[in-house]
Amino acid sequence: MQRWMLAVLIGIAAAPGAQAKVLYSETFDNGPGGWVTMDPAAEQPTTSAGVAHAGAALVSTYQVGPGIAPHLLAMPGPPALGGARAVRLWVRTVDATPLGVMFAEQNGARYVALASSLANVWQHLEISIDRFRLAEDTDDPTGHLDLDHLAAIAVVDLAGMFPGANGPARRTTLWLDDVRIDDEEAPTS
Repeated sequence: MQRWMLAVLIGIAAAPGAQAKVLYSETFDNGPGGWVTMDPAAEQPTTSAGVAHAGAALVSTYQVGPGIAPHLLAMPGPPALGGARAVRLWVRTVDATPLGVMFAEQNGARYVALASSLANVWQHLEISIDRFRLAEDTDDPTGHLDLDHLAAIAVVDLAGMFPGANGPARRTTLWLDDVRIDDEEAPTS
């Protein structure tokens, strides 16, 4: 009988579907959660339940177009995220646009993973940490992404980096919802 119980316990411990350990989570149901825009000309983000994927969503309205710097929506001073294996978030943009999800280290290094957003569609992005690459305009003395020493987490609308790709300068909006960083690998395609 003891062998049977031991086999059951081992089977349960090895069974897939164990809950991921959540290292950071923000639903925006209770406000912006510390997320800000780094653009002094843009309005600070607010939250709205009317357009959310679920509950409320962070809403950021800003200018985009040729000669306008990429819009950066950031959460400064995140907790230590050592052991993280994936970033998961819901995003929606007015226009189809290239996006970057970024970790900025305290030493100034920035690591970015690229994604794209379709126009006016909520999309669930899941990005494994091993997909983040050192930004070409930064150096990292440690040579690797250090998730325990971050200055910020950010989502960046990169349309401003592609002059003429998205037409004339105009106001646009990005919605962000259910940001989660955990220790479970993201699916890859």
